[in-house]
Amino acid sequence: AFIFSMFGFTEAWAKNSDFIIEKGVLKEYKGNSKNVKIPNTVKSIGDFAFYGCSGIKKVTIPDSVKTIGKSAFDSCTNLTSISIPNSVKSIGENAFANCDNLKSVSLSDNIKTIDNSTFYFCSNLKKITIPANVKSIGREAFFGCFSLKEVKFLGNKMTSIGDNAFVTVRV
Repeated sequence: AFIFSMFGFTEAWAKNSDFIIEKGVLKEYKGNSKNVKIPNTVKSIGDFAFYGCSGIKKVTIPDSVKTIGKSAFDSCTNLTSISIPNSVKSIGENAFANCDNLKSVSLSDNIKTIDNSTFYFCSNLKKITIPANVKSIGREAFFGCFSLKEVKFLGNKMTSIGDNAFVTVRV
């Protein structure tokens, strides 16, 4: 693990042995660091790769990542923010579901779909900007996002919004 100490502040980062990576797919995270920097050898974050990793607060996704699998970060209850780089073209359903403390999300400009239940019960998510290239938002994509007060649509390519996508949102 890399440890950074300045002015008495110590931050430990995950080490490469904490990851199971096969042919560019991050299959599983086995570590217990609060801060995770995914190696730039990863091309895809696999289904359930970080499922239930409740100790994680911060994840850095490199530009090498093209896809995020279903339920990849589901139930990472202490994850507070996520920035998805523009290299990412698709995000699977339930990818960030049940991330109770997720407050801010920056989405890739290159995704075309926000899949079913992607941010399901991210109850502390405050605002979201939907990139211009997004054409569809899946069923229950933002269901249970009770703190979501601002939804900004950057484009006009939207062709469908699934059932209950924003049903509990009070915008």
